[in-house]
Order: sequence, then structure tokens, then C-alpha cells
Amino acid sequence: PSGDAWTEVMLTLPYIVDGSQEILVGYFIETTGGNPAACDAGPTNSDADFMIWSGDWAHLPDLNPELAYNWNIKTGIGDAVDNDAILTAVILEDIILEGDTDIAGTVMNGGNTQVTAFDLNWQLDAGAINTETIDGLAIDYAGTYDFLHGTQWTATEGAYDLKVWISNINGAGADENPDNDEIQKTITVATQEVQRIGLYEEFTASTCPPCAIFNETYFNEVYRSNNAGNFTLIKNQTSFPGAGDPYYTSEGGGRTNYYGVNSVPTLYLDAKKGTHWDSGDLQDALDNANIVPAYIDVEGVHQFDGDEITVNATITPYLSGEYTVQIVVVENETTGNATSNGETSFSNVMMKYLPDPGGTSIECVAGTPIDITESFDMSLTFIEDINDLSVVIFVEDQNKKQIFQSAYSVGPEVGIETQETSIVQIYPNPANENITIFNAKNADIQIYNITGSLLISENNIDAHHTISVSDLSVGTYFVKVIKGTFVETQIISIVK
Repeated sequence: PSGDAWTEVMLTLPYIVDGSQEILVGYFIETTGGNPAACDAGPTNSDADFMIWSGDWAHLPDLNPELAYNWNIKTGIGDAVDNDAILTAVILEDIILEGDTDIAGTVMNGGNTQVTAFDLNWQLDAGAINTETIDGLAIDYAGTYDFLHGTQWTATEGAYDLKVWISNINGAGADENPDNDEIQKTITVATQEVQRIGLYEEFTASTCPPCAIFNETYFNEVYRSNNAGNFTLIKNQTSFPGAGDPYYTSEGGGRTNYYGVNSVPTLYLDAKKGTHWDSGDLQDALDNANIVPAYIDVEGVHQFDGDEITVNATITPYLSGEYTVQIVVVENETTGNATSNGETSFSNVMMKYLPDPGGTSIECVAGTPIDITESFDMSLTFIEDINDLSVVIFVEDQNKKQIFQSAYSVGPEVGIETQETSIVQIYPNPANENITIFNAKNADIQIYNITGSLLISENNIDAHHTISVSDLSVGTYFVKVIKGTFVETQIISIVK
């Protein structure tokens, strides 16, 4: 908005209005300052003074009796033009795998004249234009047509600007609204995909009563245990409400500001809001997030020299681009920040971003590993037990607020088995056909029965390695993970 004049927005995708509908028009603003929203002089009208405050709709005078105003919004409804074919969607993810790729999408008729034919075009960068005439159609007003271009794109690794557009509507050239005839997307092509491990970032505080309900009833230890190996978790304590959590830090505040969090609890899953007050909804969101392929492998190891932690992270990208690596030290359980909301212990509390919340910028080349080392004296933080620390490593695009992959670092043998949350994760557990072992790249795996007999042994496994257990009988087994001096044993159950 210019601040001193009306900002006009014309719908390029028509919306059909009939006489039975009530039409509500509003807008959403993100700003770091200034006064981008304008009001009239009043008196207030209960249909024109709504706003969202702390997550709920409210009338301005209910928030402050002196705000007896109305938002300046004007709405006009007009007829559609005669000829207006609209390219509404190009169905192609921002990251795809190498290989033959379909150019597909949807065209909508936004005009009063039936659409019977159009030319469909696509082009990569400044390369050749691929054109196909699609005819024999009968698309009425507001009707749609899903297209598939007859020429596929043989995608190879790299980043490309893809332009898709329609032209020659009904064989008569351009339509009356050419501004909605084209879609451009930047597509990154990767060489291979790997299993995604979703990243949870929770913003919470020990002064927040709803946080206690959320953490104890929904996003609780049972939920986290049932999904072990499917996610990583960082909890940033906030400076609000009230005086805030005593374990709040400016680094946690920086991450809070990064997302624009202004109320707690707020849960992000792979940089998307996911504060579901329902365990089933939480589960569905996590399952759906982890279905999305990842194109970067993340692994790390950490060790201690007194109070100093050193983390060695290895990022193996299967795509090229500029991204950011975040290394975050968390304490698995704290109690010293308990205050007023009834919670007495807190899990995965953020202690330090290494080197800081800005992370480490990397230039990825597909297939080329990148090593990063960070160290810090943890006695300068709020840590309560040096043997109770975990490290989360993740890769993100800070401009797009997009998370690519996350993992827990593998810690030293000393102290590992006392942690509430294991570093190496096995899923599912119980199992009947296969188990997948996460965060144990280059380790040796041994599976024993309860009498100590070795049944399965596999060496130098991948970061996310699947083992068939279909031949094992119903019962309890021990899985030993061996990587150098690191040894961890976990119990799994086989069911049929």
C-alpha cells in the first residue's frame, strides 16, 4: 500500500456470486512498522470493524472502546469479460527428480464466451518453445480443463525458470485479459531423493497455561515416543506472556521473530504452522509432512571436552543451490525454568544455536558433501546436565522459510543411554515386516534375541536403513548400533 491512496486489487480469477450469498471482504498484512491499514472517522459498524487479535476475531470497540471506527474497504462486483481464458495452475513441484517430466495444469474460462480451443506453450529459460494446440473443447463460464502437454521435459540436475502460457484463444489470438494467461516457476532438479525427517519447532513458555495443556495433553511424551525416529524437536522458550520463561535467550527470540510468533504455544512443522489441539491432527500432519521427499542427507556427531561441545556435521545434497545449515544444541530435560503454569519439566529446550540463529550459509553442488564444525562452551548457557544434551541439525532456505531435512547428531557413548530421547531411532516399533534405523550412517547393526543369540548383522549402513524382520518370531529383541566408540542398544518388539 502507498499509505495515502486506495490500493486496488482486481481479481484475475473470477468468483461467481449468486443472490443467496453473503460476501465478506478483508485483507491480511505483514509489516514491521508504519500504518498500512486505514480507518474512517466512525461511528463503528459491526459489519466493518472486525480484526484478528491473538488468534481470534474481535470487534475494534471490544478491544478498546475508543476504536469506534471502520476499516476502509470498498468492494465492487462486475460482469466477466466476453473472452478470458485463465491459466490457473501448473502442477509441478518446486523440486523434482531427474527424468521425463509432465507439464500439466488447469485452464479456467473466466469469460462469457465458451472456450473451444487454445494453444498451450512451455519454455525453459531462453530455450525452445514447445507449443501444442488443444481443441475440441466446450468450457463454459467458470468451467475448467485439466491439460497435459504432449511434449515432456527431460529434466536434468540444475535450476531452471519454467514458463507456461496459453495463447490463440478460440483461434482468434489473445483474449481480453492477457495478464492471467501465464505462470512462471523456478524448478530445481535433484539427482535422488531420501526419506524426510520432519523438524518440529515449538515456541512455548513456563508462564503460559495453555502451553502446559498442549504439552501434557496433545504434544506429549506419549505422542513423541510413538513417533520416535520420525522427527527432530527444538523448543524455543519465549519472553512472553508475562515476564516469560527464565530460560528465554536472545537467540531463541531471534528465531521467534524469524517466524513472527506473537502467541504461545505455537508449533511449526517444517516451517509451517501446525499447532493442532488434537493428537490425531498432529499425527496426520506429521505423516503428511514426512511423505514429502527430501533431497538432502544430514548427519553429524558431537563430543565433549569438559563443558565444550564440538559438533561435526556432514551435509550431502542431491541438488544445487544456496541454503543455510542450522546446528542447535538442546537439553533433553530441564526443571530449572519452572514458574507459573504448572509444568515442572521441559523437553528439548534450546540452549544454543551454533554459531548463532543466522546459521551457516552453504553453496550446494549435487553429490558433493559439505563438512561443518562448530564448538561452544556450554557452561555459558542454562544447561543443567552436560550429559543430557542432544544436537539437532537441519538445512533450510531462510528466504522461503523452507526446511529441507533434519537429523539428530550422534553423541558420545558416555551419557547417551541416560537420555530420555534416543539419538538413533528405530521405526516402527512394534514391527512385523521391516524396521528402519535412522541417524546411524556407516554404523554396524546387530539384532539379538533375549538369550543373546545374534540373528541379523549388517555393516556400514545408510543414514536411513531398512532391515527385514519378517523372519523373526513374535517377541522381544535387542538392536545394537555400533559406530566407532559409540554403542547404543534398543529394544524392539515383533508382532504378527
